[in-house]
Amino acid sequence: MGEGLSSITRSLVGPSFSAFIAEESAEESRARVFGITETIFMVVAVVGPPLGGWLTDTYGFRIMLGVAGGLYLIATIIRVAIAHSAAQTKGSDSQKLSIVSLKRDLGLMVGMIMAGGVITWILLTDGVRDWLFLCLLLWYRFICRILAVCQFNRSVGSSLSLASS
Repeated sequence: MGEGLSSITRSLVGPSFSAFIAEESAEESRARVFGITETIFMVVAVVGPPLGGWLTDTYGFRIMLGVAGGLYLIATIIRVAIAHSAAQTKGSDSQKLSIVSLKRDLGLMVGMIMAGGVITWILLTDGVRDWLFLCLLLWYRFICRILAVCQFNRSVGSSLSLASS
């Protein structure tokens, strides 16, 4: 379950972070910056679980959650500070906020959600259909085995009664 949650959070944060790196780094150093950030992610992925296990085993689950929360808070502060400094260095390139731009962006978001919703609905219904088919198949096999055992018991029981008489 932990790996699944990690994958979900990575898929939500990763693309925007990668786009931020691509946008803010110089072209000649972009490969190095991507290499360093991916190395940091991989080191954390390798060192984090054993460290969390050790913290949980030694100090308890609450301490481990507190340390993880503190590290996430520090990472959030650093990320917001980097984004804030990048926004200041960009100057007046960014779009001004207004009700018109909010309505336009919300309309785009609703369109993307609806499109993603249709795809998600197709995937979910396909998954439910596959799951139901598997359940029916397993139920059929279970019933067949029960009937086979009952048939075997009847045949053994009748042969025992014939042998005893």
